[in-house]
Amino acid sequence: MQISRKVGQTDMQINTPEGYIMKPLIIYFSRTQNTISLAEAMAKSVGADLLLADKVTEADLAGRRLVGLGSGIYWMKHHPSLFELVDKIPVGCKTFVFASSGFTAKAVVNMAQGRLKHKLQQRHIEVIGQWSCPGHDKMYPVVYLGLNKGRPNQQDIDDAQAFASRMLLICSEN
Repeated sequence: MQISRKVGQTDMQINTPEGYIMKPLIIYFSRTQNTISLAEAMAKSVGADLLLADKVTEADLAGRRLVGLGSGIYWMKHHPSLFELVDKIPVGCKTFVFASSGFTAKAVVNMAQGRLKHKLQQRHIEVIGQWSCPGHDKMYPVVYLGLNKGRPNQQDIDDAQAFASRMLLICSEN
């Protein structure tokens, strides 16, 4: 497989051995607008389609080689709309998960992201990576503490773009 880029454009595509050209897809849910900035940055960096989780159809997923799934972490897991999509993702598709979270402890965020990864893996869908960053916690009553105010910031956006690029490269190598 090869990654191709048209000169002067940001669209990147995955050319599969079967001859199909597939754009990656980034699916997100963002209740507090933290995750949407990350999802937009990731999609822009790899030329991916970007869809809100509750707008995704099976046709949007058909034939995809790489799908990213992300949301805030709500009550120790990704948004339920992402879990509902797992059964629609075609077997053979490679995935990655990402999140913004009011939690700053990586172990807690990793455990929360592990729930979505586990559901994907139960369906034999390969998870090639996970990424997270702090997000301004705007949930009641924590919002009054100002946890992670100003996050995600530009460094987080840059890190999200680099992560998405790595995921595209990993997908293209397999």
